[in-house]
Amino acid sequence: MKKAITILTICLLAFAGMQNAQAQTKEETIEWIKEKLEKYYKGDIDEITVEPCLIKWKHYSSRADDVYWTYSFNPSLGGNWSSYENSGGTPGYWVKAEASIIKVYYSYHNSYSDSKAFIISDGEPHLAERMAKALNHLATFCEKKKEAF
Repeated sequence: MKKAITILTICLLAFAGMQNAQAQTKEETIEWIKEKLEKYYKGDIDEITVEPCLIKWKHYSSRADDVYWTYSFNPSLGGNWSSYENSGGTPGYWVKAEASIIKVYYSYHNSYSDSKAFIISDGEPHLAERMAKALNHLATFCEKKKEAF
């Protein structure tokens, strides 16, 4: 009887451990990314959209109310997302895609540019690294469109 209880206990503990090790759901990942962007993106942002195939936000200038940048990208096209700390140029913590997939619209010049990275404050330990992991995970939920031919 003790053997059966011991085996049952081990099975229950193993099952409980597997439940805790599962990845976050699509909804949990979307909520986490949105919350961290709202809280830690460097600058005043608004109109945040976070979906598996689209992330978009508007970043307002601190100097002029009518000047803004719009960032828009599909995280599944970024390849492997990573993070780095930049001490020169624009210092801070950056989240970076392998390709220039981030479309940046600058209202002052009415122009677009492509970028590989966006800046985020390190308001929490290793936030840029964790954001990169979340973007990699979110990309797995982006369904590829089926080709007609």
